[in-house]
Amino acid sequence: MGVHRFPEGGALDRIDKLASAPVLHATLPCFLECALSVPAAWFGCPVYAILVVPILLGTVGLQERAFYASCIALPTALIGGGCWAKLCFDNMAIGEGPRRAYSVFGKPLLIALPQVAMAVLSYAGGPGAAQVAAVYLTSWHLTQALLEALKGLTWRLRPTACMREELGKVPRCITDLTAIVRLDSQANLSFPSGDAAGGAIFATAASLASPPCLVPVAAVALLCALGRVYFHCHHLLDVAVGQAVGVGVTLLLNRCIQASWMSMILSQLCLVGLWPLIQKAKPHGAVKQALSSDGLKIDQGAQK
Repeated sequence: MGVHRFPEGGALDRIDKLASAPVLHATLPCFLECALSVPAAWFGCPVYAILVVPILLGTVGLQERAFYASCIALPTALIGGGCWAKLCFDNMAIGEGPRRAYSVFGKPLLIALPQVAMAVLSYAGGPGAAQVAAVYLTSWHLTQALLEALKGLTWRLRPTACMREELGKVPRCITDLTAIVRLDSQANLSFPSGDAAGGAIFATAASLASPPCLVPVAAVALLCALGRVYFHCHHLLDVAVGQAVGVGVTLLLNRCIQASWMSMILSQLCLVGLWPLIQKAKPHGAVKQALSSDGLKIDQGAQK
């Protein structure tokens, strides 16, 4: 698995593993596991995180939501949910499903999909919808860059890497989310959780735009965090810190700037520009991830 800097076996690590154990060892019926995989993956899987989620999020920024909700958000939710359900079914039937949503992703889509989302929100949803999506997308890009750097500094083993034999006995219907992070290039990227941060950014952006939404979107963020632990991708400390950073970055940006389409583009450029430097700073001998002209190479679609 390469070197690691997190104090594996130390007091903090033991307490964290003890606290995480009930979720790591829990089992759910397959239909509930499929449902949990949505918040567990959609805020980190780029196709969903930077296209589907912001389009759905735009509904909270509207005064008149009927047209946008019925003609834009609902079809997006149905198509996105239907595709995800098909991937989950394929995972249970043939052993491969959700990882395909990661493997098709590349640098061109990283650049293009948020532009599509902002265009849809700006012209179909209006300024309010575009504003809340800009807060989310700007925060998402910057937070992912920050957390990727922190992952390289801490280099903590994921549960599926450091507890492989123990957790290998815990059945999962959706195995792809665990298989993705079991790759050598992903095994040491447990702390903090970028996916959990995405869920927190979503909840924070939604509650800033519409305070009455706080309770339901906070529940979604909580399910995102628990789902990342349930699928053996992270420990509880990983998701807690990831969500704290996500909330902090979103609140700071909301206080300091007026998020816009331009701020979202600048945050994209920041992520793309810093990515190669972050990978070079990781411990020597690690499997490198790099942005190239061919796209974002993450070992057959491994997630952050």
